[in-house]
Amino acid sequence: MDITKELKKDGMLLKKIPKKEQTIDICKMAIRQNPLALQFVSRKCLDSKMCLAAVKKDGQAFRYVPSQFITRKMCELAVEADPELLNNVPENFRTLRICINAIKKDVSTLSYVSREKRYELFDNNTEIDLIKKVVEHNSKWLMYMPNRPDVRVFCISCMEEDFSVAQYMPEQIKIADDILNYQKTKGKLHFIHKYYNSEEGKFCVKIKVVCGQHASIFDENEMIEESYCVVMEFGDFDKFYSFLDGDLFDAELRNFDFKGIDLKQYNIDGATINR
Repeated sequence: MDITKELKKDGMLLKKIPKKEQTIDICKMAIRQNPLALQFVSRKCLDSKMCLAAVKKDGQAFRYVPSQFITRKMCELAVEADPELLNNVPENFRTLRICINAIKKDVSTLSYVSREKRYELFDNNTEIDLIKKVVEHNSKWLMYMPNRPDVRVFCISCMEEDFSVAQYMPEQIKIADDILNYQKTKGKLHFIHKYYNSEEGKFCVKIKVVCGQHASIFDENEMIEESYCVVMEFGDFDKFYSFLDGDLFDAELRNFDFKGIDLKQYNIDGATINR
């Protein structure tokens, strides 16, 4: 059998040639016909150029590139051909560019990116359409999104469909005025502690946001509340009062001297103050 002629027809026949009998020319011939023949190349014949040639012709060949021959260029070509190959890219080659390119092609590939790096991927320059696609695929990934006006508008639309997604919003979005105002109109805010922090010189409100409930895995008749807490701080008494809709009941304000404030203009029923 003329192996040269046969390899020109089917590069995968390289697997039938003992590795000790393989030559560089034979391996190149096999890869030219079928890049996936890379998996059968003897290590003595293999080098980075041969691997790159295979990946250029078929990104799937990247799966068979030994770690010592992997280059950034190969990783980019592989992910461009198939975003799922991001899972095969070594961590030290998973640049933000490679990761975001994979996600643009297939948002599910975000699952292959480390949690730490996910926070770096999305910023003020990220297209809102991509953000929407990512969150629509997995609502928990909302936590990695930037605090931008258009992202907050999107968060509100998400809450309108399913309020439970609120628990996945980033902390800075959770305390944004437009988000809290929307949640307040829906009756989802519970003010559990109102007080003045004399050390910080701030009026504070600890808020529990009730997102929903689910049945206990131990007792289906027991419902477990889904909620989170945030603390809002105000440097101005009027803003604090307005946010609470004038309800200072149980507010601990004894450490504030109210100097220059006419208490007759406010409803202070139930508040603890020093008169």
